[in-house]
Amino acid sequence: EVINDSEKSVTVRDSKGCNSDNIPFSVFAEQLPVINLNNDYVCRGEIKRSSINANPFVTNIPWSDDNGVIASGPATYFIEVSPEQTTRYYVTVENQYCSAEASMILSVRENPSIALRDTFACYGSEIELSAEDNYLKHYWNTNNGMDNKNTKFTVRNNLYTTLRVEDVYGCTITDTMNISVKQLPVFAGPEAQGCIRELVTLNAPAGYEYLWEDGEISQSITREVKDFGHPDNTINITITDGFGCQKTEEAHILTKPSPGAPSITTQFV
Repeated sequence: EVINDSEKSVTVRDSKGCNSDNIPFSVFAEQLPVINLNNDYVCRGEIKRSSINANPFVTNIPWSDDNGVIASGPATYFIEVSPEQTTRYYVTVENQYCSAEASMILSVRENPSIALRDTFACYGSEIELSAEDNYLKHYWNTNNGMDNKNTKFTVRNNLYTTLRVEDVYGCTITDTMNISVKQLPVFAGPEAQGCIRELVTLNAPAGYEYLWEDGEISQSITREVKDFGHPDNTINITITDGFGCQKTEEAHILTKPSPGAPSITTQFV
């Protein structure tokens, strides 16, 4: 075993049994290449660069896996791989005289899993989206790059919202959802007119759910006409369409002018 440089000698004996003088020679201890290679992981579908630190006086660095050589040459200090499953990689560092071997296990980490679903919102409404709280980081594109599992914004146009999550290993996945805007119901507040103390009917447009200011939920309500400017002549009505979008308008009762007092003329005959 050679550990350090040393001086040695050898004696040669011929077939007659005669020995030669000692023949000196030198033994040089060439250092084995030093390899620093550690186990690592890669997110599924990503490319991983695995590199080694070795002294520069090398003539060849072949890399291989269980299926054979995948890279070789004097400058292959790293490989870039994207394995489908956890794989052991082998590397041999060779210099002019010696070689050393090492291996590493590259584990494949599964990416996070999210499933956003398309949805809708009423025009002008505030919508709040919340991601599952089982990942390290959450990035909604509506949060200006901030890490937050929740996002809240007002909807006025159709839009695509994206969410990128990151787990403790740095593995990420991005999903997109479409938010469709539903326009609010369009209707004019109903009107009816009548004389003071007369009963009139206010009719809302058909095809909605209704909520009048006083709690009535029918399409039509009957009310007594009040005097000019009386607050009971104005009633709020909220209608709701099939998407849950609501619009509130005022229903008005118009008071007809009362006829003037009759003129009575007395005539003597």
